[in-house]
Amino acid sequence: MNALKKVTQVAIAVSVAFSGSVLAEKVSFANAIKNGDAKLTFRARYENVDQDNALENADAFTNRTRLSFSSASFGNWTFNVEMDNVAALADDYNSKTNGLTQYSVVADPEGTDLNQANLAYSSEGLTTVIGRQRINLDGQRFVGGVGWRQNEQTYDAILVSKKFGDFDLAYAYVHNVNNILDANIFGNHHVLHGGYQLNEDHSLGFTGVSLDADNAAAIGSTTVGLDYKGKAGMASWNLAWATQSDDGDAAVDYQADYLLAELALNFKPVSVTVGYEVLGSDNGVKGFTTPLATLHKFQGFADMFLSTPDTGVQDTYVKLAGKVGSTKLAVIYHDFAADFGSANYGSEIDLVANFKINDNYGFLAKYASYSSDDFAVDTNKLWLMLSANY
Repeated sequence: MNALKKVTQVAIAVSVAFSGSVLAEKVSFANAIKNGDAKLTFRARYENVDQDNALENADAFTNRTRLSFSSASFGNWTFNVEMDNVAALADDYNSKTNGLTQYSVVADPEGTDLNQANLAYSSEGLTTVIGRQRINLDGQRFVGGVGWRQNEQTYDAILVSKKFGDFDLAYAYVHNVNNILDANIFGNHHVLHGGYQLNEDHSLGFTGVSLDADNAAAIGSTTVGLDYKGKAGMASWNLAWATQSDDGDAAVDYQADYLLAELALNFKPVSVTVGYEVLGSDNGVKGFTTPLATLHKFQGFADMFLSTPDTGVQDTYVKLAGKVGSTKLAVIYHDFAADFGSANYGSEIDLVANFKINDNYGFLAKYASYSSDDFAVDTNKLWLMLSANY
């Protein structure tokens, strides 16, 4: 009887402890919802595209409505959900999905999309994110979210990151890329990134990207790259190199290199940046590609080189930037040439003004003018954008 009594007492104690634990988790989860952060944003944009070809000029007036919720922590867990809706108020443009091929392209298709839905666990510097998520590495030259377009690029992935003092390491296994056209790129994609902070002025980085797509064999490749960032006084610089070769079911055997050398001088309130970026070519067979990058950030706002030509691209550029009151201003000049052969592709001038009205509202105006020599056609693009955040 005493033994039975003791067993009964232990069972009751375990039951009470378990019930208390479950109740605590319920309370914790309820608090995570209650103390979470909900955001509503709107981004209305007019885009005009005028090209020297047979296509009609594009006029797109679109609005993106985004509803986001990020929970507070429950235990070491958090979750994040985000929905986007893109609607066109003026749709005289080719979104690449609407069939209006008589117009120039504005890659902002209409639709509603589950932009993010993920669960994250963090403990002692180790973070694991599972589900649909943003992955933006460094300057997004190799992997990014294409945040400029109304429908963002996100990843169905497992991302693990860890910080070891001055060294940080991240690895992602990506099963699916949800691109800006709301299309899926299924496969087995691997991303590895590491960074080491030498001191407050100098850092080293490593990036490895392996792409093997079931439904987009042409992007099959392996890329390995290094970069170095430094600064001294008013000067800062960025040096990078990468090499790429075919992988997976890619139909073309090739090997091409990437090179970046950039120097910025900050004279306050004006800065000047000069740069030279090369997406190399394997003797005209195929050029170095970055299909998961935020491509609009690079090689001119006119987006003439979203797909690297087989002869590669050399981009020599100068940027002058400054600020007047709360308005950020920049002008950028690009000169484009082939990496293989002697073709002079053309040149481009980009202008941008970004005005912060207050904490909730902002306005942006941007213009790009590409002058063709041996590649594509003369192209002018204009953007006017109003954003609201609540």
